[in-house]
Amino acid sequence: MAFVTDYLERAAAKHPDKIAVVDEARQMSYGELWQEAEAIGGQLAAAGLKEGPVALWLGIEGRSIAASQGAVLSGRAYAPLDIAMPRKRLAKIFGLLQPAVIITDEKHLAEAEGFAATLADSPRVLAYEEMVKASLEEKERLALEKAKASRTIDDALSIIFTSGSTGTPKGVISSHRMLVACTEWQIRALQMDETTVRAAQSPLYFAMGAYLDVYATLAAGGELHLLPKALFIFKRELVSEMARRKVNIIFWVPSVMRAIVEAEALELRDLPPLRTVAFCGEPMSPQILAQWRKAFPEARFSNHYGSTEVTIAAWQELEGETSLSIGQGCGEKELLILREDGSQADVGEVGEIVVRGPVASGYLGDEERTRASFGIDEEGRRYFHTGDLARRDESGALNFVSRSDAQVKHMGYRIELGEIETAATAVTGVSAAVCLFDKEQDVLTLFYAAADTLTENALLTEMTDSLPRYMWPARLERLSVMPQTQGGKIDRQALREML
Repeated sequence: MAFVTDYLERAAAKHPDKIAVVDEARQMSYGELWQEAEAIGGQLAAAGLKEGPVALWLGIEGRSIAASQGAVLSGRAYAPLDIAMPRKRLAKIFGLLQPAVIITDEKHLAEAEGFAATLADSPRVLAYEEMVKASLEEKERLALEKAKASRTIDDALSIIFTSGSTGTPKGVISSHRMLVACTEWQIRALQMDETTVRAAQSPLYFAMGAYLDVYATLAAGGELHLLPKALFIFKRELVSEMARRKVNIIFWVPSVMRAIVEAEALELRDLPPLRTVAFCGEPMSPQILAQWRKAFPEARFSNHYGSTEVTIAAWQELEGETSLSIGQGCGEKELLILREDGSQADVGEVGEIVVRGPVASGYLGDEERTRASFGIDEEGRRYFHTGDLARRDESGALNFVSRSDAQVKHMGYRIELGEIETAATAVTGVSAAVCLFDKEQDVLTLFYAAADTLTENALLTEMTDSLPRYMWPARLERLSVMPQTQGGKIDRQALREML
């Protein structure tokens, strides 16, 4: 089985001068990317560092990719960081991570050194520019070869931090096995090759950016564009820039795609030559999807389901009038729908989605949560309890219902907030909807974005056709713009603060 660094090494050997990554300041060829990754890997392997991963204190740029691959070549896991996050949260992450070294750039060197000095066990801080100046020395090459020879496909590859319900970030540990399986499947499913020009929407410290965009593009020998974060504020300029760069594949979250429709950016004369449009991370509005399919009638569209713990677990290729669902398991992954007692749910019965196959190794420094969410079955296959509720229809497709923690008791009834949101987004004119529950007041509030022509009475009338009386929201809050997280998803916490 391959290691993820094999993708870059092979591409660099085959076409060293071909563009690999384009960021706001620089474009890097495959040869340059590999040379800088190897230089970093050799120095890390020969530096005599303590045990621990490599923290990446870098921006959304090609150098982050080179540094991550260098870390992996040296036999260490890497952790991409959002260096703009509050320092208290970053300190919590470092408390879990205990990195051996921080790789940063000259621009952020003083800041990273100052932060490292505040930690109880201060890691070394190295500047990227200095690390890639010189060719590998003999001792570094030997150390690098030794490190590469001792690794296994189940070694920790990277650690991505996500939000935790207890206030402490969760560090999800991924392996080569998990990422290689996802990458190989994605290349086939999205029909990626050396002509691929892919635009990343998600930052490199989120799984969609760090895993899906990077590894699939490197493995295909394509071209990855790390679009400036500020460009996503101006949706029409964003689409025009994608057209100029001849972007032909995107894998984005539905909220960003909705914002593009609402900005009327798909009505521009010059659109990018998209041949593949994939989305993941949250439910897609049928009305928004229809606008994208109208704008790109020749493109292949697909809906994907997953999380940081599983990467992509299921997908649905959309053809004709296919209704949206989670679809079916992809690649080596199998999705089970289980009751609370662990038995298989019947067709049409709601149960928890459990993903079996190449999934994450667990949560860094949290054995209790790892035991609760992950396991190994009798046949030696790993599995993950997603906390998502779904039901399987007669065709075998899975239909998302809600998060298990989004089940509430209202007016004496147990209800799934996701069912209310699904009913709302099925109404013509509604592009997004989130339902929240105020337990103290026993009140359901629906936040929604919709066309001006849709009245509140019309929305309620259509929703009540598919919902029982006890599931009708008592409050409706129309928003011109849904708040978004840094990853582009709807920010539910921001909405909760509006209650």
